[in-house]
Amino acid sequence: VSFLRCINNGIIKGTSQTGGLIGYLQGTVLSVDECINNGKIYSSGTYAAGLVGRFGKDAATMDFICNITNSINNGDVSVKSGRAAGILGRAVGNTMISGCINYGHIYCEDTSAAMNAGGIYGDSSSEYTSGSTTVKTKNSFVIRDCYNYGKVEGTSYVGGIISRLPTVKPESGYKYIIEACGNAGEIICVGGSAGGIVGYLYGTSIFSRCFNVGNVSVVADASGAAGKACGLISYTNGSGVYVEDCYNAGKISASGTGSVAYQLLYNK
Repeated sequence: VSFLRCINNGIIKGTSQTGGLIGYLQGTVLSVDECINNGKIYSSGTYAAGLVGRFGKDAATMDFICNITNSINNGDVSVKSGRAAGILGRAVGNTMISGCINYGHIYCEDTSAAMNAGGIYGDSSSEYTSGSTTVKTKNSFVIRDCYNYGKVEGTSYVGGIISRLPTVKPESGYKYIIEACGNAGEIICVGGSAGGIVGYLYGTSIFSRCFNVGNVSVVADASGAAGKACGLISYTNGSGVYVEDCYNAGKISASGTGSVAYQLLYNK
């Protein structure tokens, strides 16, 4: 399925996977190029994004390919509870996002619920269950030359570019590459983890030529749960994370008992 130079100007409301161009596509190949969303996107369910709400099946193989290039989201994106992003909400398979920009406000309307929010990308699935066996997919994720200028708010994992990249082991063959991406929007998280580039990361990753100039803040939630705020990566739990030629120039702040703030990253 291919979308070339498509524009949405309307308000899109859904009860589950919702997007300015695509709500949910299970096809094996998706190409989106030079597309624009100007409308507000809202989901009362789990996924919402400016362009593509969700792509691929959880039982992902190397046959699933998603490429989104040279596209822009200008619309606000919100969910009741779940995941929200400026460009792509969730994907499995081989994913590449390049040359994309978000100007919209990405947020959760129910601040009592757990929500992941990313200026460009929401989150991935890197494993699936086949019978009683958990299978690790051997896929790739690449994002380069992408920028966020919109305000991003959530209550779990929040990032200027990416909300969450989940657990993968080096032997799975899955690698995350984040190159030449930048955030200038304000990033806010209540009781979770907020990063100028990524909210949560667990896996072999390469960060190159990325920057944050937006303010990043976390506050404790109503239960007093502490949060983490970082200029680049808010929470990483892997050993194979490589960072080069990156910087943070934004204000990083954390409030509430136990909350912490770091200029670059937090590694558990």
